[in-house]
Amino acid sequence: MPLMDTTEARYGEQARIMVETGNWLTPMFDYDEPFLGKPPMFTWLSAVGIEVFGVSEFAVRFPHWVVGVLTIALGCFFAKRVGINPLKTAVVMATIPVFSISSGAVMTDMALTFSLTLAMIGFFFCWRGEKIWGYIGFAGLGLALLAKGPMAIVLMGLSVLPFLIIQHGFVGAFVQLWKRFPIIGGLVLMCVIALPWYILAEQANPGFLEYFIVGEHFNRFLVSGWEGDRYGNAHDEPRGMIWLFLMLAALPWSIVLPLLAVFRFTRLKEKFAELPGVFVFLLFWVLSPLILFTFSGNILATYVLPGMPAFALLVAYLAEEKVSYKATYFKFIAITGLIITLVSVYVASELKNDAIIMYVAAVALVVSGIAFMFRGKQFTFNWFTFTSYISPIILIIAICVVMFKTGNERSDKMLFIDIDHSKPTFYVEGGRPFSGQYYSFGQAKRMYTLDQLEGHENGYYIVGPNERIGNFVEKYNLSCTFEVASPKRSRYLCQ
Repeated sequence: MPLMDTTEARYGEQARIMVETGNWLTPMFDYDEPFLGKPPMFTWLSAVGIEVFGVSEFAVRFPHWVVGVLTIALGCFFAKRVGINPLKTAVVMATIPVFSISSGAVMTDMALTFSLTLAMIGFFFCWRGEKIWGYIGFAGLGLALLAKGPMAIVLMGLSVLPFLIIQHGFVGAFVQLWKRFPIIGGLVLMCVIALPWYILAEQANPGFLEYFIVGEHFNRFLVSGWEGDRYGNAHDEPRGMIWLFLMLAALPWSIVLPLLAVFRFTRLKEKFAELPGVFVFLLFWVLSPLILFTFSGNILATYVLPGMPAFALLVAYLAEEKVSYKATYFKFIAITGLIITLVSVYVASELKNDAIIMYVAAVALVVSGIAFMFRGKQFTFNWFTFTSYISPIILIIAICVVMFKTGNERSDKMLFIDIDHSKPTFYVEGGRPFSGQYYSFGQAKRMYTLDQLEGHENGYYIVGPNERIGNFVEKYNLSCTFEVASPKRSRYLCQ
């Protein structure tokens, strides 16, 4: 499956340039332009893959998949320690769409998720009296600073502070934080891990800290449609969209979790006594990215990913072998689903994200219809087993869509499969996508003036939009022959 524009191809190309140039300090947006928008961990991961396996999609993706597997392993370890079924935890986490897909993609989010998972687990076990885990937690925060930046500290703070306040009261929370955790030693360890890179990056690229801290951590999330992004376009989603992103990104488990919480309310109170603090801890872990990004318009669906390990643990925490449901439960679901459908249709008519919200409306309507059919019945049902069967099917469908449709539409890979790399390639009538840069090994350039097309005795290639490149050839009377086309662009060989 090709690296897709813009995220995967951009980050894959940064890793390729890192290996080619030997510059392991600063990820490069292009050969002459540093990328100051993210710390380097995601680039390091893919660059190591290239060093080991050579330049390929597998090489840049495989390290991120390994990190995803390690995250699942951490979740299972935590589950076993606190009395939750680790196998159920693994099944849920591996079949959450946003987690599974991100594990196989070149992105920053999986490295952040692993680092925060390590930090959160370290915090919890240190709170329970195992001080060594406090240092492990701070080490996780240090890695998170190299994966995403200071936002990781905010995410963790939104998780652990409410938890401590609920457990010990407002004043007691800070007292226990000082008593139970190695604050000074942990902060030193965190800084030893992360601070050297930040210092070296600022020395190599003056102004990095100002752009990265102020621009990427404040303006990006507080200024809707922020125009200061040097490396792309800011997103402008409606406020609160992160909650809908969670529902879509975690389907079908995002439907199962609230149902389990409602149906197992009595059992839930019993579990509070069995596993003290676990439910509240996991709940705020899930909620932290939602709280942080509720009032932000510049967001993506993957921003819910740091909470997905806790989401999976919550599902496994509440799941039972079989549950008996009364008829009134199905009436409640039917009415709730209908309300969600009507609200979603209304919101879709008011906002530009009609496709996503209408998808939510369709899912809610289907659930409501199924519940309506069972409104007069009572029977025993296993939510976990049922969802475990259908989740892989949903993932397979999603992967097939990406492989056979979306992948080719959002990548120029097929234009460079049989190309003669000794001949230069120029993108005309538009910009050069990152996939074009990656699959040409950095050789493809954007044409700014016709002078760039002169003096190539062995010929050259031009690539441009399908609907305009033919007119470009005719307009400038170029001697070019059509060779191959992708869904968006065509390649011509010119003499």
